[in-house]
Amino acid sequence: SASAMCSGVKLTPMSSLKEDSDEETSLEVGEGSLSSLVPGGRSPLVVLKLTDSNLMRHLGNAVQFGASVLIENIGEELTAALEPLLLRQTFVQGGVPCIRLGDATIDYSDDFRLFFTTKFRNPHYLPETAVKVALLNFTVTDEGLSDQLLGVVVAKERPDLEETKAQLIIQSAENKAHLKHIEDRILHVLSTSKTNILEDETAVTILTQSKTVSDELKTKQEAAEKTEAAIDETRQKYKPVAERASLLFFCVADLGCVEPMYQWSLQWFLMLFNRSIVESREVDGGRESVKTEKSDHNDGDKDGEGEGEDGKEAAEEAVLRKRLSTLNDYFAYTLYKNVCTTLMEKDKLLFSFLLAGRMLLKTKDITKKEWEFLLTDSEGMNSKDEEVSGSKPEWLPSKNWRALSRLARTSASFAMVLLSISENEKEWKAIYDSASPQKLLSTLPGELGDSLRTSAFRRVLLVRCFRPDKVVPASRDVVSGLLGPEFIDPPPFDMEGVYAESTPTTPIVFILSPGSDPTDSLLKFAELKGYGSKIDTVSLGKGQGPIAERAMKEAARKGTWVVLQNCHLAVSWMPTLERLIEDFIASATAEVGGAMLVNTNFRVFMTSYPSEKFPVSILQNSIKATAEPPKGLRANLHRSFMTYPINNDDFFCGCNKPKQWKALLYNLCFFHAVCQERRAFGPLGWNTPYEFNESDLSISVQQLQMFLNQAGDSDSLPLKALLYLTGECNYGGRVTDSHDRRTLHAILSCYYNEDVVNMSDYSLSSSGLYKVPPAEADFSAMVDHIKNLPPLSRPEAFGMHDNADISRELTETNQLLDATLITEASGSAGALASGTGGVEADDEEQSLHSREDHISDICEGILKQLPEDFDVEAAQRKYPVSYLESMNVVLVQELIRYNRLLRCVRSSVVNVKAGVKGLVVMSSELEEASDSIFIGKVPQKWMKDSYPSLKPLAAYTTDLIEKLHFLQNWVDRGPPMSFWLPGFFFTQAFLTAVMQNFSRKRKVPIDLLTFEAHFLERSDTKKKVEDGNIIHGLFFDGAKWNDARKQLDDPDPKALFNECPPIHLLPIESSEMETQPHYDCPIYRTAERRGVLKTTGHSTNFVMDIGVPSDRPQKFWTLRGVALLTQLSE
Repeated sequence: SASAMCSGVKLTPMSSLKEDSDEETSLEVGEGSLSSLVPGGRSPLVVLKLTDSNLMRHLGNAVQFGASVLIENIGEELTAALEPLLLRQTFVQGGVPCIRLGDATIDYSDDFRLFFTTKFRNPHYLPETAVKVALLNFTVTDEGLSDQLLGVVVAKERPDLEETKAQLIIQSAENKAHLKHIEDRILHVLSTSKTNILEDETAVTILTQSKTVSDELKTKQEAAEKTEAAIDETRQKYKPVAERASLLFFCVADLGCVEPMYQWSLQWFLMLFNRSIVESREVDGGRESVKTEKSDHNDGDKDGEGEGEDGKEAAEEAVLRKRLSTLNDYFAYTLYKNVCTTLMEKDKLLFSFLLAGRMLLKTKDITKKEWEFLLTDSEGMNSKDEEVSGSKPEWLPSKNWRALSRLARTSASFAMVLLSISENEKEWKAIYDSASPQKLLSTLPGELGDSLRTSAFRRVLLVRCFRPDKVVPASRDVVSGLLGPEFIDPPPFDMEGVYAESTPTTPIVFILSPGSDPTDSLLKFAELKGYGSKIDTVSLGKGQGPIAERAMKEAARKGTWVVLQNCHLAVSWMPTLERLIEDFIASATAEVGGAMLVNTNFRVFMTSYPSEKFPVSILQNSIKATAEPPKGLRANLHRSFMTYPINNDDFFCGCNKPKQWKALLYNLCFFHAVCQERRAFGPLGWNTPYEFNESDLSISVQQLQMFLNQAGDSDSLPLKALLYLTGECNYGGRVTDSHDRRTLHAILSCYYNEDVVNMSDYSLSSSGLYKVPPAEADFSAMVDHIKNLPPLSRPEAFGMHDNADISRELTETNQLLDATLITEASGSAGALASGTGGVEADDEEQSLHSREDHISDICEGILKQLPEDFDVEAAQRKYPVSYLESMNVVLVQELIRYNRLLRCVRSSVVNVKAGVKGLVVMSSELEEASDSIFIGKVPQKWMKDSYPSLKPLAAYTTDLIEKLHFLQNWVDRGPPMSFWLPGFFFTQAFLTAVMQNFSRKRKVPIDLLTFEAHFLERSDTKKKVEDGNIIHGLFFDGAKWNDARKQLDDPDPKALFNECPPIHLLPIESSEMETQPHYDCPIYRTAERRGVLKTTGHSTNFVMDIGVPSDRPQKFWTLRGVALLTQLSE
């Protein structure tokens, strides 16, 4: 039968499936550690993979001859061909046990055993798979890794101790064996003596000698134990280094929860740890760094102060403390540098902040509740009704005030924060209005100010509630204070260093991001290394797998380079790639006739967007680097001018109209930079983030020169052709959203126009900071002009309001905290999901209880608020189908949709509540729902039956209840005078009904109608209208409504969203539409704006365009990304 490893050496009639993301088990298996688990330990071990072409043949031989089989790196599904083995579907044929494997019937040996390993960190196996195998978790633990690292560091730092300890272990084993021999001898004498034992001289002599030897051995053993205890005491002084390194490993491992490409093996980590110990000896006194808080949090500083000891011991202790500090600092920064090579720019601060947060949790400088509050800040289920003590200042938004109140209840350090704001309102107002509030918090008076001056993390907590847009710079202060300023300034990418660490069996994987392509840089590097003619590039895709395989084998034989582009597009070929790399590794040291099978000069480069299908084994054993476009307008412009063909002298000087050419070339590069940088502003920049890259710029630049040269002596510019090719084909070809296309054309029109050439000092921004270089400027002068631009670009450079910077910073805040939350909830720490992260083992049960109670309380609160399902049949009787009143059908359809959502939410909450109490089995779906509820997110299961929403759980529940009340009031009291547009599940159905009512009433074909929007006074929600309907509940994003001037206007500072007044939607024939100055403003259901087309032909997010009165041109508001939203994200 197949076997399983449980506690000790226990065999069960099931297969063993081990979770082994850190490769420990596979290594041990290779050394024969499974021999004790197979009959007699004599069964040979066969190591296979599911991707092996001869898998079934090897399995058949193993089954027949009683061998043990280990199948490595399985996924979350097992092939059906293994079913007979997993179920032990044996039968007797000719008196011999047999089994059918594939098409063959083979003899079945009882000595056969089957084992599996997987590299998935948290695999989810279906119940039908789980019952067939014994699941065992071999993933490394914090305690186990800490012990392993302690042995490594002591062996490197004090080899004498490790050698003595090893000798003592051997001596102790020999002493115990000798004592056992003596005991056996005594028992033999006693059992074989024929006379009185006291009269048997031989027996007495033997007993006396045995006692003497036994006493000597016991004395030696006691001395050895004392010596070993002294050694262990000395070893324990290095424990802070091992514990810190173990913490760092789990921080690195948990990054894989953020991006699937962030994978590192334990062997890589141990190699780096060993190397750092050796290299740190060259550092005299440790690295110089600013450590304003480090002395308070350094684990090594806690190993005694040496007070009361003699001078020698005190000096030794001081030297040891300094060495421990050096080891900790050097390894932490070495790890940071190596990991940062892989990380995308947005995740580099995440890694540093995760390191700092875990360290503070470990040293108990912050509490788990404070850490959870920072990452979730979940409002209560009745957030609007929360009791908040104190008087809120008028200048502080209610949401911030409620957040501060929750912080005061969470952390004792902020118990008096509301009182402090009330008593020192002037100082707090100045901080709120400041561009760097995190810097001014330390100036507050009283105990609160003292507390904030000594802890950067407490400042982050306060900023999280007070000015959430400044969480990122406040987080940098935490990292800089605890780890050093070098941890917020990532080292630049070093291609030479990456290449130096590569080997023929260690691939280099470039992780792509939108707008980046490292191929050109790689080809130039190959030229520098003399491989310009010895590098083969294969762009993967359909049918390219065999070509890539041949190229790799040929390169391995000749010692050339291979570049495999876009590996994410060849998912089905990835197992073959994994096998090829493993074959190269296996044959790297093999020799045939004295020659290696893999040439030492052979290298494999790969490029891929993040993909969950990319083989984990390749990622863990490769050198990973991230290819990203430069950040900022200046860096982007400079890169454009440094790339081909612009940096080619012949091309740059090859235009017949140098004045027009240089101006339009610079503007085209500026346009390219703006298109890329607008992505940083989220939906205000683009509804969908597009992958504009250098190839778009290159073709546009070449077309620009071609058309200018073809224009001959004509003074007119071929702008129409250039606008079409650049805006519709080159860049517009990537744009899928109609409103993004409108934005693209608006941007391009700012840089491709007659004024660019005819006006001197043409300004590219309202402030005048960005101008076209002088006409006489040559290439170097234009590059110098770019270098003098501001390093950081303000929103006005993109035609946007200053508030857009707040939106961008809030997006960065959410990205940082959400990503950190993912590592805590899903990673190996499992801090929030399990309730044990950063908590001592003694508190684990209490933390788990707290988590279950918290989830149960939330579920109970939701259930109490949910009303009964709508009585659809009663509503249909009260509001029957009517030709002249289409709203009746809309109402009934809405009730049906909300009933479906209610049932989904209710059943999910009931099941989660039962699941955390152990009354039902927690499926993966229930597990996801319970985790989401715990961290205040809406479960994915709900969203499948829900309307679009970005709200957190508490706000979503409150919003849902309001929508249900809106419909219930409609059912009870009839159609409202003004319809609350956010209350509709399917908004387009309501708008169609408005059109239908008008069309049928006026007998006008519906396809000739359009909507005319009339903005009313804010109190006109009960105004009766003859035609059309009044709607309310919308919000302006990026602008506000000027009540006095009755038109669109700039928003107030820090006011990101502004309420829209009631709107009278009046259907009107398109031919009768008045042409007055207005902005065609899109209406979206959520702030995300991006949606997908459903089978009905409607977008899941976009609702419609309405004309908003404005005295400014359409392009002004288009560049600002102004839109109306039916709901906010809070």
